[in-house]
Parts: sequence; structure tokens; C-alpha cells
Amino acid sequence: MDVIQLLKKDHKMVQKMFKEFEALSGSRGAQKKSALVDQIREALTVHAQVEEELVYPAFQESRSMKDLVSEAKEEHQVAKYLLTGLEELQPDDEQYDARVKVLCEYVMHHVKEEEKEIFPQAQKRLSAKRLEALGEQVEERRNELMGEGEDKEEDEDTGMDDEAMNDEAEGEEGTEEMDEQENKPDRPRRRAA
Repeated sequence: MDVIQLLKKDHKMVQKMFKEFEALSGSRGAQKKSALVDQIREALTVHAQVEEELVYPAFQESRSMKDLVSEAKEEHQVAKYLLTGLEELQPDDEQYDARVKVLCEYVMHHVKEEEKEIFPQAQKRLSAKRLEALGEQVEERRNELMGEGEDKEEDEDTGMDDEAMNDEAEGEEGTEEMDEQENKPDRPRRRAA
């Protein structure tokens, strides 16, 4: 799938989550809101990271897109700021719903600009082959980031830090298996939104 189609698919998924959030109400909705906001946070964080690492640099190869991409990067920073502010609130806090609504409006503004301005420029400036290759890179990187989140959650569930897990692994695994683990490159950690 080419990168434009892939990113538009992400946009639709996030928009759907925001609509689900708007439909929630009452005390039962508070738990669902929290879980949904966690999903939104993860989706936006991963989406922004793959755009910043892979997509935007490729788009900026075209001089005519530099300003558009620079603006999009700044919009990512604002969205990250809003997400950080949400971490400080609980679903029953007075400002929680308002903060999510502002985040939604801001993200949808960003999506509109990407889809109406940036993506059409990218389709003109980059070959179909390049867009397809970029899509494959984005999918691969997203899978790494999503898998990393699952690994982190599993580690948190055990209550063990990496060192304690390694100590336990040394006792249970053979030295051959430990040598294999030590030779694997570390994946970069996902930035907090």
C-alpha cells in the first residue's frame, strides 16, 4: 500500500475513535473514555513518529514541500502538548472532555491540511514506486513501535525492570541464548506524546 493510502487509513481510524469518544456519556463512559483516550494517544504517537522519521524527510526532498512539512511538524508538537496535558487529567475531571475535544479539532485540522495540501504535492513530486516503498517502510516501523509498546506493557505487568529480567533470564536460559540476546540491536524507544 502506498504511503498516502496508509496515512489516510490512519486518519480515518483516529477520526472514528474521536467520534466514539463523543458518543460516550455517564459514569460507565468514564472507564471507556480513559481506554479510548489511551488508544488515541498510542495511535497519534505512532503515527506522528513514523511521519517524522520517514515520511516528512522524504517529502522534504522536494523544495516546494519544505514549508508545508515544517508547518506539519509544528502541528505535531502542539498535538503532543495536548496529549501530555491529558495525561494529567482523569475522565471525571471538568476539563477532560474539553481537552479531548480541542485535541480532536486540532488533529482534524492537521489531517485536512495533510490530505488537501501535502499529500497531493507528494503525489506530484514522488514516483508511485517511491510512495509504495515508503508505505512499506512506514508499515514496518509502525509494527516495530506497536510491538515495542506491547513489550513494555508486558514488562510493567511483571513489575520487573530490564536488569532484573536479564538476571532472571541468565538463570533460566543457557549462555547460548543470552549471547543471542546481547547481539540483537536495541530498538529506539518510542517518544512520549
